Amino acid sequence: LNADTLFGFDQAELNDAGKTRLNDLLNGLTAADLQSQKIQITGHSDRIGDSAYNMRLSEERAAAVQEYLVSQGVVPGFIETKGVGSASPVVTCEGKRGAALVECLAPNRRAEVGFSAMEVISVEKTVPVDRPR
Repeated sequence: LNADTLFGFDQAELNDAGKTRLNDLLNGLTAADLQSQKIQITGHSDRIGDSAYNMRLSEERAAAVQEYLVSQGVVPGFIETKGVGSASPVVTCEGKRGAALVECLAPNRRAEVGFSAMEVISVEKTVPVDRPR
């Protein structure tokens, strides 16, 4: 399952459309799904600005999605976040400049929400036995 949440230019705050998409995603899941899945949130930025700034912005976007999911009842320990800056664009917008470039690059300003199954591993505790020497 995936839900891409878009952000405004130079912003890490979820917009209303993003909240709606996340709500739709959560409504499609059961409590059992959320207890057996690890949620992975990857924040992205467009290419405008320097790489250090874009990395930080992408991390903030992933954190904003995490905060929203937690506010909706998702257990924080089931969520992993990371930012990748502008490393994975969905559009490149060659030849565009100024406001047209900002508008064209909007799909790159996103957070991707993915799910993967978690494997529960039980660990047996062993007690040392005193052996005669």
